[in-house]
Amino acid sequence: MKLLSLNKQSYKLFVLLFSVLFFGQVNLFAQTNISELESKLKDLSGKERIKGLITLSEYYQKNSIQKAIDFANLSVSEASKDIFSKEYAEALVNRGFCYYLTNTIDSAKAYYMKSLEISESLKDSNLTVNALTNLGLIFWRLGNYNEAFKHYFSAQNILQKLHDEQLLAKTYNYIGLIYWKRGEYADALEYFIKSLGIKENYNDKSEIAITLNNIARIYFELGDSKEALRYSKRANNISEKIQDKYVLGRSYNNLGNAYYLIGNLKEAADYQYKSIEIKHEASDLTGLGYSYNDLGSIYLKQGLSKDAVANYKKALEIRSQLADYFGISETLLNLSEVYKVNNKKDSAYLLLNQSIKISEKQNLRELMRRGYLQLSNYYQAEGISGEALKYFKKYSEIKDSILSQKNREKISELQIIYESENKQKEIDLLKKERELQEFALETQERSNWVLLGALAILISSLIFLYYRLRVERNLKKSVQEKNNEISYTASKLEEANSTKDKFFSIIAHDLRSPFLGLRGLIDFINNDYDNIPDELKKEQLQLIGKNVHNIFTLIQNLLTWAQIQKGTIPFHPDIINLHKIADTSISLHEYVASNKQIKIVNNIPSEINVYADENMVNSILNNLISNGIKFTNKGGVVTLSAKSEGDLAYISVADNGVGMTEDEMKKIFDISAKHSTYGTEEEKGTGLGLTICQEMVELNGGFIKVESALEKGTTFTFSLSTKI
Repeated sequence: MKLLSLNKQSYKLFVLLFSVLFFGQVNLFAQTNISELESKLKDLSGKERIKGLITLSEYYQKNSIQKAIDFANLSVSEASKDIFSKEYAEALVNRGFCYYLTNTIDSAKAYYMKSLEISESLKDSNLTVNALTNLGLIFWRLGNYNEAFKHYFSAQNILQKLHDEQLLAKTYNYIGLIYWKRGEYADALEYFIKSLGIKENYNDKSEIAITLNNIARIYFELGDSKEALRYSKRANNISEKIQDKYVLGRSYNNLGNAYYLIGNLKEAADYQYKSIEIKHEASDLTGLGYSYNDLGSIYLKQGLSKDAVANYKKALEIRSQLADYFGISETLLNLSEVYKVNNKKDSAYLLLNQSIKISEKQNLRELMRRGYLQLSNYYQAEGISGEALKYFKKYSEIKDSILSQKNREKISELQIIYESENKQKEIDLLKKERELQEFALETQERSNWVLLGALAILISSLIFLYYRLRVERNLKKSVQEKNNEISYTASKLEEANSTKDKFFSIIAHDLRSPFLGLRGLIDFINNDYDNIPDELKKEQLQLIGKNVHNIFTLIQNLLTWAQIQKGTIPFHPDIINLHKIADTSISLHEYVASNKQIKIVNNIPSEINVYADENMVNSILNNLISNGIKFTNKGGVVTLSAKSEGDLAYISVADNGVGMTEDEMKKIFDISAKHSTYGTEEEKGTGLGLTICQEMVELNGGFIKVESALEKGTTFTFSLSTKI
């Protein structure tokens, strides 16, 4: 038995080494992990390098969206040398999906359309399908379900001819999503189960978890807590193992919904909190809209109306930003229910009608069903029996079509078929394993003699390989030294290009999102201005004001940054009094600070003068004070102080807010790592303010540093000259 065990081990070793010696290298992307691929990227060129960049971008789409965008931009830049190549079409689709994930829908659509044009000119069916399915996703996202169906069914027809089951599985999943949004649950479940069956055959863990989450959502809509919980747990188990934050956030959301159906509201709320935390990390804005909405429903069930309204409003703000008509209609419906509970009949009636208008226009049947029932109940309570009966009939018609006996039987049948097929797969797998074991035992005896000969060949080959490697090592050493010089120069150029691309991606995302939110809020007020209560008008106008302020700040920072980079920003240093200029800056922020009950204190001695550009010092103080207010909780303090030492003055802006981690402090002034964050009351930043501060301080011959501790606060200190 010992000899048999030794022979098995020797045989495996021999096969591996023999393959390397005589059959060459295995594919780079199959044998290296992501960190190794990143380190070897500089050694790749041409098509292999572009494929490597796309692979890295696809990986980081699930964990770090900014890194995904960076690699996507690099791949497009390098592939654009041949704009009619397969690689360029693939790079465009990948970049489009990155922008889809960051809600830059128009840019994503443009990249997909360009990729489709190239793919069709190349007559490449696989590339064409990829572009079609992603365009279908765009139309689905915009609520244009007819166009989405058109693109997905076109892709399905091509894939069935190609027998490409993996892409077909994704297409089935997308078609299921359209049926779900339209409230056609039996058809949605049919396509999800078809998709899941194929994905399980290929053991694609991430895709399996995505479809399991979708099936769980269908059972939640149907009120089947048992099946919703079962599929949510399966998705959660997979996503926790593979550490896919996008899928993990969705599975936590579905688990919360399942426990909500069961009536375990504490467990439901805990999972929704987990979902929100993970979705923030994954920058899953669409998913956050669902989680805040579902958390609001939990609070409503608990009788906590104030908390319910707060979470519904967060969901509505996000969904308005995204122009997500399904989400807007759903959240308006839920807010109407809260106002009804609180006897705010006029507000409830207004929001209910707004929801119904959207759901009717978008053919969102489940939301129409809920809206008609609530409107019927409203008219019944008001004694308007004719209107109550009219909307109850509408409710009954849709309810009967969604939850008909035929549909319920189809759903049960699909579930039975899926489970039966799974059991048969397990039986077939066990049979194959037994047959393989029997074959291994039969061939083992004959293999022993083969192994002896193979080992002799192996030893000879190893000796030859050893001498060959010695020669190659010396040659590679001299070549590597020259390559290192070339790589250093190339990396500097890549770094410059990457920084530029990252900056423009910040502009594309941060400048568009506030405009989308502003458009949604203005449309909401404009559509039914006369019927909106004054209280609700005031809330919406405050949101509009906040968005306009954010847009103005972003544009102002962009123009300033552009002037600095071009070297055209005016620079007129003069002697200025720090205390007076600080008073001016504080007065600009007193209104915002008072809204958060934050006190701004000027402790700068009146006798300290500095030699610097007054406009730049104003801009530096404005950005630092604004930053302090943003990350300080209600009732906090932002303090300005200064001291003079030798020829320098050291000016500090300190807050007692949330503070930062060591990692955040390292990246705080780095434009290449820049991403805007939310303040203590969800204030949105531009992501450029601190970078501008650093460059202006340096233009005035000073330096800036940051000190911070979590939950204790942050202090920014910069220096300016006191001498002419």
